[in-house]
Amino acid sequence: MFHQQLISLSSSVAKSAEQHLAYPVLHHFHSSTRDLAAPVVIAHLDEALTNMGTLDPPQRPRPAVVDRLRFFIRCYLTTASSTTWTPKVDVPPPPQTGRAVDAWHRPHRRRRATGGRRVAGTPN
Repeated sequence: MFHQQLISLSSSVAKSAEQHLAYPVLHHFHSSTRDLAAPVVIAHLDEALTNMGTLDPPQRPRPAVVDRLRFFIRCYLTTASSTTWTPKVDVPPPPQTGRAVDAWHRPHRRRRATGGRRVAGTPN
């Protein structure tokens, strides 16, 4: 049963890699949840395969099944790394601070003009 699941995963990973090659627009779609993002899931799968290698030999999955899955993981990673999409982001213009700076300086200019004393009717 477990071997069948690994074989099914091999097919799914291979299909995903092929679809990314065939339909480049797929590179622009990303999961909004990090834990569900395909590259993260593939990394967890690869780590699980590595950990399975530490099991006692009778409990390990067949090497042929694991090797096939690792091959398709490499195919997926090769496809994903060659088609990395980086969004083009224009830097927004700096904020207009002239009025805020003037508003802050206005009471301080008055204090300097009055020798440091507060002027009635002005903030702080």
